[in-house]
Amino acid sequence: MQGVPVGRGTLTRTQSDAGCGEDGSVALADHLPGGAERSGVGRVRDHCRKVQSGFSMNTHFVSLGVMHGEAEFLVPRGFFTYRALDAPDMVESDSGRTLIRFGVMGLSVSMYLDKDSQEVLYGLSPGDVNIVNTSVSHFTQCILRLSDIFPFYDEDCDSDEWEVGAEKVEDVIREVDPSAYHEGSYWYEFRWDVTMGNFHG
Repeated sequence: MQGVPVGRGTLTRTQSDAGCGEDGSVALADHLPGGAERSGVGRVRDHCRKVQSGFSMNTHFVSLGVMHGEAEFLVPRGFFTYRALDAPDMVESDSGRTLIRFGVMGLSVSMYLDKDSQEVLYGLSPGDVNIVNTSVSHFTQCILRLSDIFPFYDEDCDSDEWEVGAEKVEDVIREVDPSAYHEGSYWYEFRWDVTMGNFHG
């Protein structure tokens, strides 16, 4: 399958859409910002309905428009406790860093896109963030790859199998975006959450 550019990286996947063929798939390139209608400030365009992967998880996508077309990017709508916002907004840290807040995790943690570096970040506030991925495309690719291997273990598994599942998660992240896997990063913490045994089907 040929990869298509998203941000600074490459996404290799086909998605399904209301206008797709009988096999339920259409190239993701059809939904990239270059071919998409600009959506205005904070409007969300739900381009991709779900991934036709044949696995246990479906991944929905939304295209987020910010500042009248100044920025538009494709992100997963949700993944466990993460969900995309209906209306992204531009925020600034105390140091002058410009971030686009596009998602939340749980009740208090936000997901951001750094406007300059294009890194995906997470944290309690714009001034207290750590890395999720080095680009939006790596963030999306991680979620797609992890969706493919979910459930990470069976419900009746023991702690040894939980660790095996967590190691698979770590392998995926290190393969897709090795610079994003280190202590304090989102995927590092996610990997250790998987060892608790709550990520079964």
